[in-house]
Amino acid sequence: MDGDALPCANCISSVLACLILATTFVGSLYVWKSPHSRNHPSVIKQRFLSGFFMTFISPVFLWLFLPKEILQKNSIPELLGFRLPGLIQALVIPLLLTVILFLGQVADAAFRGFKNIFSEKSSKTGNDQSWDGCETDPNLPNFTNASLPSDSDECRDFSEPQIWIWLRNYIVAPLSEEVIFRACMLPLLLTCFKPMAAVFICPLFFGTAHFNRLAERVLAGVDFKHAFLFSFFQFIYTTIFGAYSAYLFVRTGHFVPSFLAHVFCNIMGLADIMEIVSLPEPRRSITAAIFVIGFISWCYLLSPLTSPALYSNNLFWADSLS
Repeated sequence: MDGDALPCANCISSVLACLILATTFVGSLYVWKSPHSRNHPSVIKQRFLSGFFMTFISPVFLWLFLPKEILQKNSIPELLGFRLPGLIQALVIPLLLTVILFLGQVADAAFRGFKNIFSEKSSKTGNDQSWDGCETDPNLPNFTNASLPSDSDECRDFSEPQIWIWLRNYIVAPLSEEVIFRACMLPLLLTCFKPMAAVFICPLFFGTAHFNRLAERVLAGVDFKHAFLFSFFQFIYTTIFGAYSAYLFVRTGHFVPSFLAHVFCNIMGLADIMEIVSLPEPRRSITAAIFVIGFISWCYLLSPLTSPALYSNNLFWADSLS
């Protein structure tokens, strides 16, 4: 009886710790009082402080909630995925795998010219790095952003360069989110869940955290129905990505594959299906074929290219992966 109660208590404490991490992270973004939108440089700088603070204190949860025998086997930096063995492979192979997954979009970007990938994605998909629409969402396709209001006066008042949005989308947000939602949560969940179960449970915290923008959209003038649909779409997208990122972390035992995949996914965003359909032939057929080839290749290569042995994964859950 006592033996059964102990794992149950570990599961409750691990899930509770993940819940606290998620809510504290989201809450830390809203401790600042500002009349500006989330894309204003002053708001971005304030949220950088929140993100860095949470990034540095979140590993304490591993020390507080992980069983002592696990901490004796692996150090906290190792559990966070900061390890030297297998690092070279972790820097290259998972990123290549992610590029294959996005092969269709990479090919489309190549057709258009890589030098314009950021500016074109801003204007065509309404991504967050655009200063023209201050209330647009990252990674949402064009139809979801079309009706979001823009605080044009505030946008015109911006005097600082787009570097702050670029840093947020491609450095700070991926770094803080991967540390908190993958590197800290997964070791906690893996103490009581099997690896594949943890891979699908962990992103639920990540996806749900993105519902924080529901209130922002409503306050910005979006009706509740559309605001909820936007948030629900983002929940689905971020949960699916979160599962992929968690899979990379669990299989490789490294932080860097999840981080690089996050950065790359933020750069590419979601494919604009309507844009692809509107392409002239034969470019449309070629692009569609490359999308299919990339996805099939990714499915085939996912398991062998993330083999734990390839990355010298000796963390406490590694034996459960075989």
